Amino acid sequence: LTRRSIYILVLDARKDDNVAAQIRQWAKRIKATGGNSSIIMVANQIDVNAGFGFENQYDLQQEFSQIKAFIKASCKTRDNIEAIKDKLAELIPQAELFNTTIDERWVRIKEKLQEETQKKYFLDEQQFSEICHEFDLQEKQEQKNAINFLHDLGLVLHFEEINLSEYYVLDPYWITYGVYQILTSTYAGQQKGIVAMEKLEHIVNEEEDKKERYRPANYKKISYTPNQRRFLIDILNQFKLCFCVPDRSRFILPDLLDTNEPQTVTESIRQAEDSIRFVYEYEYLPKSIMPHIMVDTHHILSDMWRTGCVLRRDDCQALVTNYQNRISITVIGEHKKKREFMAVIRHLIDAINQELSDQPNMQIPLPGTNEYADYEELLEREKDGETHYKVYRPIKGKFEIARLLEGLSSPDEMRMMHEKIDEALHKLDDLKCDHEEIMEKQEDIMNKLDSHYQYLINLDGNYQIKQGLLEAIAEINEQQMIEISEVFMQRIAFVFERFGEKLEERLHEIHMDLRETDDVAMKLKLAVPFINILGVTLEIDFDLKSWATRMYKKHEMKLFQLMGYL
Repeated sequence: LTRRSIYILVLDARKDDNVAAQIRQWAKRIKATGGNSSIIMVANQIDVNAGFGFENQYDLQQEFSQIKAFIKASCKTRDNIEAIKDKLAELIPQAELFNTTIDERWVRIKEKLQEETQKKYFLDEQQFSEICHEFDLQEKQEQKNAINFLHDLGLVLHFEEINLSEYYVLDPYWITYGVYQILTSTYAGQQKGIVAMEKLEHIVNEEEDKKERYRPANYKKISYTPNQRRFLIDILNQFKLCFCVPDRSRFILPDLLDTNEPQTVTESIRQAEDSIRFVYEYEYLPKSIMPHIMVDTHHILSDMWRTGCVLRRDDCQALVTNYQNRISITVIGEHKKKREFMAVIRHLIDAINQELSDQPNMQIPLPGTNEYADYEELLEREKDGETHYKVYRPIKGKFEIARLLEGLSSPDEMRMMHEKIDEALHKLDDLKCDHEEIMEKQEDIMNKLDSHYQYLINLDGNYQIKQGLLEAIAEINEQQMIEISEVFMQRIAFVFERFGEKLEERLHEIHMDLRETDDVAMKLKLAVPFINILGVTLEIDFDLKSWATRMYKKHEMKLFQLMGYL
């Protein structure tokens, strides 16, 4: 749901239960992320239910000023279809996007970009620049304005934040197809959202495609190269739908995480008497907020599940959970450190909330109850000299204001601390940059290993294992991978020790790179076709079939059944 839009919210007139509640639910969503975009309410199929009525029209328009019309219509009989068109004709000139000045050259560039991206899915920065020059758009800033505008319209895509010149302009279908393969992956779901990077190829290229889930108009199957698959993960990370562990051996999809909270970990935090607690209550809590928090705090995550996480920093622990339109934070630890930790977490969540049109209310839980006090009201009461906060319903209670606010930085303190917090976050960013440099080197190694794999798997002797190999590896858990890759590496070392002189230079290079990588999944993926070639096609005295048979009897893994066939 984006800004600079007009929304038509369509209800089914045959199902007229809780009409006002349905409208409120969707209007909240639109308001949260679509800004002040106008909404036209339409009830369709009034030919089936002529008595349908929009309940509480006046109240709804008072609450949501962006609702501009309520129209009852029938697509079947065409009743009031013209009224919908007329309302659109009235609202479109008032929309923000309508008032954008458009350079006529953008239209011709758009057509050319769509034509090219439909052929080859993406263009690099140089190709985009050449197309702009073809239509006399010379200046760099002019080119940038053009691509950003076309991206806003969704006609082609360009991700400014992901600075990869190879993927400068993208076909929306190419992105959608790959992203859906990952986000709705059966395998990723079975793994509770924590997935070995090595399985990405299986998920994107080999799992059954998800065309029934998103019903593309012009369906076509797409396969993605190693670089393209990693780019898909970067896109998901950019939109806070995914993050990678520091060594990029695994990626995590927060929305597929286990739903079970690790209560052995969380209960001690919940029950601690000296905890600091703070709550954000949203009119509508977008589903993306909790994953966004996890992505932004992944460097200090110790436990996570679908609706919450535990963070650790300086001997402090923080429990962050999502329930009933509330994000709740509980922090325990040494007094000064936990106060600072709470400020850091609030700072991060405040930054996330800035992207929303409606800001949440900040609340303080009242000890021993399920009730909350408004944080800003408590600050005002304290400023006015009041010492206690009283409630009368649903329970009667009296709470010391200073105690409720203890450990929480005031807005003024938060403003002063923001600089300090930003400095700390910048340090983390510097570490992240160093880390990204290391990751870049690792990515080069991974590209090289991928190249080795393509070379090995396409050799004649590996024809029989080509189809079933990745499937067989997918059945093995992480601990088994570690054990089995060791078995393979020992056998390869044995073969090189005895027959190294007979082996070509490329195989020596692969052997060396295999020994260098710590990625056990990649090591196993390479080792199987590697040892298969050593035992099948080379004239050396290595009885692969007997070895594979022994290994199968010992480990009972499909992997060994694939090996040794001429």
